[in-house]
Amino acid sequence: MRKIVKGAISILLTMALSMPVFSMAACAEDVPVVEVPVTIGISSSYKPTEDYKVVLKAVDADCPMPEGSTDGTYTMTVSGAKTQNLGKIAFPQLGIYHYTIHQEKGTHSRGTYDSTVYQMTVSVTNAANGGLEATTIVYVNNVNEKSGSASFSNSYTKSSGGGGGGGSSSSSGGATTVGGPGVTEIADPEVPTTTILPFDIPLALPQTGTLWWLVPILALAGIMMFVVGFVKGRRNSEDEEI
Repeated sequence: MRKIVKGAISILLTMALSMPVFSMAACAEDVPVVEVPVTIGISSSYKPTEDYKVVLKAVDADCPMPEGSTDGTYTMTVSGAKTQNLGKIAFPQLGIYHYTIHQEKGTHSRGTYDSTVYQMTVSVTNAANGGLEATTIVYVNNVNEKSGSASFSNSYTKSSGGGGGGGSSSSSGGATTVGGPGVTEIADPEVPTTTILPFDIPLALPQTGTLWWLVPILALAGIMMFVVGFVKGRRNSEDEEI
């Protein structure tokens, strides 16, 4: 009989000790967890690759925060345009919690970044099954349509720099100016007009080293003039004697 009583007491003690464990496990399963989707979009045709930083900030000091937060601020990096969830937030207690979500300005020199600031409210209430449930509302200045997510639209402008070449070209009188003033390229050089003479004469003074061919011509001309003059002089003398 004593053995039976001892066995029953052991079973009861074991069940009593186990109840808090089961109760804690049930409570852990009933704690709601919130993950807010954030969408980064690019509205321009030029879509460079950039890392975007989305910041979640707690309005109140008692607001639960995702793991990795510091002083009520959690920063998430999104690589490129896509949708990514903010860190998980667990809400173990009843209450209404307020947050803000915004995107930090990027670093691209030709980027225009969405500066919208979203307000997020998480209401934690009792669920029908005895646990807790969380309702998340994300909105902008109490005006925009409420939802459970946030989105940011960014845009970029293309570089206005043109191609190489760098200079204007103009044409005047057969010459083309290339690359700026003072640099001229002759496209179609004009042929100088030639004057036709009855005999060839040099158009310019002969240079040193080119006079040798004139010497015999001048000498021959001088001899001929001397002979003609001498003959005429002899004839005149003979006529006078007669």
